[in-house]
Amino acid sequence: MSPTVLMSGVLWKRGGSTSRCLKRYEWKEKHVRLFDDGTIYYWSKDEDESLKKRLIATAGGVQKLPKRKEIKFGKFGQHCIMISGQSYVFYFSCASEEERQEWMEAMEGTTMFYEGQEMGPTMRALHTLFRLADKDFSGTINSREAKDIAHRLSSGISDAELEKAFKKFQKRLRTKELDFQDFVDFWRETSLNDFVKQQFMLAGASNINDCISEKQVLEYFHSRNNSDWDMGKMKSTVKEYRRSGSAVKKVNTDEGCDIFIFSEALHSLTNSVLKSEMCKTVYQDMDQPLTDYWINSSHNTYLTGDQLKSESTIDMYRIALEQGFRCVELDCWDGPDGDPIVYHGYTMTSKIKFQDIVACVKEYGFKKSMYPVILSLENHCSFGQQKRMAEILTSILGDTLVGSLPPERKEMPSPNELRGKIILKGKSTVISLEIEEDEEPEDDEQFFETSGAAGGSIRASQAMAKGMSKVPQELAQLIMMESVSRHKVKCMWEDGHAIADDLPTVGCCSFSETTTLKLASAHADLWRQFNKVCFSRNYPGGLRFNSSNFNPMLPWSLGCQLVALNIQTHDRPMQLNHGRFLENGECGYVLKPEHMRKPAGPSSMPVDFGPVIGPSFGNPGILTLTIHCGHLIPKAKHSIGGDRVDPYIKVQVYGPSGIHEKSRTKTVNNNGYNPMWGSRFTFDVEDTAVSMLLLSCWDDIPAQPDALVGVFAAPISTLLQGIRFVPIKGKCQSSQFTVALYPVSCLLLY
Repeated sequence: MSPTVLMSGVLWKRGGSTSRCLKRYEWKEKHVRLFDDGTIYYWSKDEDESLKKRLIATAGGVQKLPKRKEIKFGKFGQHCIMISGQSYVFYFSCASEEERQEWMEAMEGTTMFYEGQEMGPTMRALHTLFRLADKDFSGTINSREAKDIAHRLSSGISDAELEKAFKKFQKRLRTKELDFQDFVDFWRETSLNDFVKQQFMLAGASNINDCISEKQVLEYFHSRNNSDWDMGKMKSTVKEYRRSGSAVKKVNTDEGCDIFIFSEALHSLTNSVLKSEMCKTVYQDMDQPLTDYWINSSHNTYLTGDQLKSESTIDMYRIALEQGFRCVELDCWDGPDGDPIVYHGYTMTSKIKFQDIVACVKEYGFKKSMYPVILSLENHCSFGQQKRMAEILTSILGDTLVGSLPPERKEMPSPNELRGKIILKGKSTVISLEIEEDEEPEDDEQFFETSGAAGGSIRASQAMAKGMSKVPQELAQLIMMESVSRHKVKCMWEDGHAIADDLPTVGCCSFSETTTLKLASAHADLWRQFNKVCFSRNYPGGLRFNSSNFNPMLPWSLGCQLVALNIQTHDRPMQLNHGRFLENGECGYVLKPEHMRKPAGPSSMPVDFGPVIGPSFGNPGILTLTIHCGHLIPKAKHSIGGDRVDPYIKVQVYGPSGIHEKSRTKTVNNNGYNPMWGSRFTFDVEDTAVSMLLLSCWDDIPAQPDALVGVFAAPISTLLQGIRFVPIKGKCQSSQFTVALYPVSCLLLY
């Protein structure tokens, strides 16, 4: 069937091969035509259509322009589409946002459907590569082009084996070249791994060409401890993959499952190691006090790179909020013309306006989550510019700003109570004009003075002499989460007291990485009690100039709510942070386990979630898992060492103390399509409520550092038992990740 035109129009185009400098390209007006097979033709307005050039819209390759390039491209970047492939990047600029949305939906749709049917993940990958390999636009491929697809998939099939299989298939079909559906049949017969074949036989098939009933597949899953599967779930999954063309067309699968549908079900999101309801819905009780939750928090949110000379940008606040962070930091300093600015004080980092950040928070604060946003103010402004801060906050945020609680209120508010609200965290009496938080200054709260207290003028004079400034009433009345003296907390714990009667209703004490380690070793139990009624904020040490992060496991195990990390660095702590906040609908608030709350409230894990391992009140346990095989593992972006991937898996378990156990599988050479490992691991789990599992996929590159392909991290308590697939997410600056699928068998033994 010939492709039909979906859309046509005139757009402005820029871009081409990534091997050439994009600065050489200029914006040019082009006729653009999109076909339903994902082919895009374009030619200049003054050229004949016969001179048209071709471009392919591939799965995951059609995106909105990143904000930094949108700014760089000026008027052309405002409504721009970025289309990227293995060796090219093209930009098409539209006249309006509506036109861009229309083009993007049409382009993305061509990567999702084939002949009117939605494709599964494997089919999408094959369809994309088939179109890229079809150089002559014939709609068919020969054996040479089939080899090209096999190489791109890192299939592990040798050229000789592929040639032999292709000739055999040609003979059966009596054709020299294969269309897409013929190629799918050929590829699946050639590439099915032994593990899938073995499981299909265990499910009741007599041979790999057999067809088994849905009941047999369901019984198979139950025998593997996947007790959350029922017949309704089975029927809908099988129906989905029949509809998506997953079955071989020559086998009648209307009344059962062939091996290909079985394989797709095994690798489906329905069979994920994480319950989909955990990631898609807010399932935890959100009416508990705010202190009962871990809160997704960022440190020096404005920075794009290192802590000394990188660029500060408002866009980082948008990125943080869109990724589900609920606490962002603003380092506020006096700016020109009476307007406060934000930057990393006493460094060469660039400066941005406080007002622009507040406007950004207003616009993007509740697009990802409706639960409260916390603005952590590191305030170094003079008295006058603090008044200006209050004016900005009040005028822009209006009723969304909570403000200080009434003196008579003694109960901590809940996330539900503060839906759609913005909280200010900061000092409400005296602030330092000179000393950065990261430098661990001597405690300045000794100069704190409430405006109406006796002796206020004397203490205020002392504060001014020490480089301090009083907080004006206009700003103080907007602060709900009051800073608590670190010196006071240390003295309190040294005296054997977890809390004091004069703590504010919503108080927060900040601790650097170094102080966290020291106090955890000396006062861990008291700190846990403190965190049941008061907030703790932990942040990376001041010597981490490269914006690396510290291990968040220790403060989480102490019940610290605001563990702030540098979001611009995709290191191991950030991977753990992402895994921690995957659950509860990724709303940025995760209810701490029962033993970390006072009094012990509702369970953080509902009992109707199937065979979830569960927190088990923080008791130790044993985790046993087997990494069986992988599927569609790509070459790491920007990696070297050829076009094939040699994958292996690192398995790590992180406990409350931050110490982790680790192991790894063997390396499978030249096979990213369906590598098999069959590696079994057993780990001692220190605390099932806090500990996390981290799986990372690596490309083993000889004589070079191994390249990270992708990671998966999640709390052990949230893992489903049974034979499961694990989505591995690749390192990327946007929300679009390359996904590879791993069936993982997980069993927790107590």
